[in-house]
Amino acid sequence: MGVLTDHMTQMCNEILAMRHGRRMLNTALGEAGAQRKNIVSQMCAGFARARVEMAHQTSTARHAFLKNLRQGVNRHRREVRADLMGARRAWMGRRA
Repeated sequence: MGVLTDHMTQMCNEILAMRHGRRMLNTALGEAGAQRKNIVSQMCAGFARARVEMAHQTSTARHAFLKNLRQGVNRHRREVRADLMGARRAWMGRRA
């Protein structure tokens, strides 16, 4: 065979090798994209679970705080009421 035929055969083989390489690259990119999509999906699901749990914890803490606040305010109201009753009794001349 001649030199021209050898070069054409070599070029054809290189083209085929490049096509194969491109096909393999596209396949690898597709698989990597699918894996990335799966990872992002799992991460988003984890964020959603964490948000729900955090909302529950925040709600529980808020309810406990408000209950404690109500009890403290009611205790202070009873104390002020008792102080006012004592002042009225003292003002009116009766003993408490």
